[in-house]
Amino acid sequence: MGSEKNELLWNTDHGHLLESCQDSLKKLQLEYLDLYLVHFPVPTRHTGDGGNPLDEDGVLDIDTTISLETTWHAMEDLVSKGLVRSIAHSGAAANAELFGTVSCLDDPVLQGLAEKYKKTAAQIALRWGIQRNTVFIPKTSRLERLQENF
Repeated sequence: MGSEKNELLWNTDHGHLLESCQDSLKKLQLEYLDLYLVHFPVPTRHTGDGGNPLDEDGVLDIDTTISLETTWHAMEDLVSKGLVRSIAHSGAAANAELFGTVSCLDDPVLQGLAEKYKKTAAQIALRWGIQRNTVFIPKTSRLERLQENF
C-alpha cells in the first residue's frame, strides 16, 4: 500500500465518477477511500482534465442526460467495487431552489397540464419532481393546500 492513511479529506473535481475515483486513488497512492464526497452532483460535459467546460456562451456546459439518481447509482457502484467505503454528496441541499426565485406555478404550460388533468399547478409540479426522483420539501401556510398532499 502507498501513503499512510490519515484523516485527510481530498476534494477533486473531475467529470466521470469511476475515472475520477481511480485518478484520486492513484494520486493518493491508496487502495480505497473512506469517503467519496461529490460536492457538485451536476454532470458537465467531460473534458478529461478536470476542468469546467463552458458552452459557446461561456456558461457551464451541463449534461442534462444524466440525472442525480444516475450519479448516485454510479457512486454506489464505487462502493460495490471496493474503491470507497462511504459515499455522500453535498451540493443538493433542502434549500436549493430548482426553479430559482421565479414561481413556475404561473407557467402557461403547467397551467394547461393542471387544467387537462384536473389538478393544481402545484400538484403537477410536485408529481414531475417525484417522477424524476427529486426530493421536494413543499411549504404552505394554507390548510387546504396541505390537505391536497393526502
